Amino acid sequence: MPDDRRATQPNRALQHWFDLSGYSKQGLATEITRLARAAGHANVCPDGSRVRRWLVDGEIPRDPVPDLLAQIFSERTGSRVTPADLGICRQPADQVSWGAAPTTKALGHITRMDLLRQGAASHQGVEYSVTPDALLQHLQTWAHATPSTLPNAVETAGSIGMNDVEKIQATTDIFKKLDNAYGGGLLRTAVVGQVAWANSLAHHGTYSEPVGRALMAALADLCGVAGWMSHDIGATDEAVRYLVLATQAAKEGGDRNLAAHLLQCLARVYGYIDKPAPALEFITLATYGSRETATPRIRSGLYALEARFNAMLGRERPTLQAINRSLETFAETGPSDHEESFTSHLDETELHSTLGEVYLFLSRTTHRPEHAATGAGLLSHAASSRPAERLRSKIFDYLGLSRACLALKEPEAAIASATTAVDLSGEVSSIRILNRFRDLLLEGQDFKESDGLTELLMRACNKIGSTIDVH
Repeated sequence: MPDDRRATQPNRALQHWFDLSGYSKQGLATEITRLARAAGHANVCPDGSRVRRWLVDGEIPRDPVPDLLAQIFSERTGSRVTPADLGICRQPADQVSWGAAPTTKALGHITRMDLLRQGAASHQGVEYSVTPDALLQHLQTWAHATPSTLPNAVETAGSIGMNDVEKIQATTDIFKKLDNAYGGGLLRTAVVGQVAWANSLAHHGTYSEPVGRALMAALADLCGVAGWMSHDIGATDEAVRYLVLATQAAKEGGDRNLAAHLLQCLARVYGYIDKPAPALEFITLATYGSRETATPRIRSGLYALEARFNAMLGRERPTLQAINRSLETFAETGPSDHEESFTSHLDETELHSTLGEVYLFLSRTTHRPEHAATGAGLLSHAASSRPAERLRSKIFDYLGLSRACLALKEPEAAIASATTAVDLSGEVSSIRILNRFRDLLLEGQDFKESDGLTELLMRACNKIGSTIDVH
């Protein structure tokens, strides 16, 4: 049998179905060989070590093995399994062609695999496998590409109407509010199920051209929520894939501002996993692609994130320039300016919070404490003015303020802010919050009050229901 294509990490989806099947590695290899010979593929005869490489090394088996594996696991488990469910995608999701049909087809595979996996394997700790260069190469054309022809568009009214689109939009707004209040951990499965349903409408239904474009935009916004919730529970791969496909759907819907919003979400994910350089590239793509459509509020938010990733890279002058552009642009926002639901959170409080974090990053990378002092003032204002319904953001504000206080060598003030964050965190399910507590603990180890921070982290873990190791 020819060598399989090489990969670099375990195939957790395949491991999941392998565990459910009860086969040994050699037993599965024997069954593949039996089915292959019955189908006339005499050259297909893997052994147990080959199966181990598929599982542990992530090698991708050549045809017809993916289909044989799907058949075997379907018969063994009683569930309909596809090669995509096994993590064997002949065309990776991050390399899907632009177009409505390829986008909805890929999204259908991902949501189905995601829902089948729920409860069987945790997303926390999933390794990051989508390379930044591949994504940048794929997405850099979005600003120039025109929406493709909708495959299911009809001249008369189709099976899908604008009322169906409005229902998706209303549901998406509800999920956003719940996510802001309770975090992604409690709601992600429900959102993925809703994405699968909305995607089925787009993939199989018929609609007029205007309804079809609105449907793709609504699907994009909902898919973006699934991506952000995936990010919130630490499922980076899933977050990236949902956000990439959401960006594609937004482009097919003709909504450049939504696409820019989704790209900034993708940039935030990259920044969170300490990859500020590609994150900055995504912000550049978002800014350029929405240059003719973005409102001052959107442009201000993009400039603030440009400052954030420059600060992470230690570029002081570009950071301060982007901060000034963000503040000047936000000042152009009028009280009656119409904003979409995906930009409604970009108010003055959000701007102060983002820029406060920017100054905090800048103080670390440039070793200038005066930046931490500026950041502490902005974060304090954000924490006190953040509305109650944006609970998770409020917790992040207090944690950012606590870290700023540590940078200013004020451990007692840091503990006070962290205590408020813990008190607020009881109903929020967010791995990101717990990781921020962990960062706070690491930064406070040089202070005699570090035992107090350790106790706070343990309280946070107990309240949010995590088992993060604090040692």
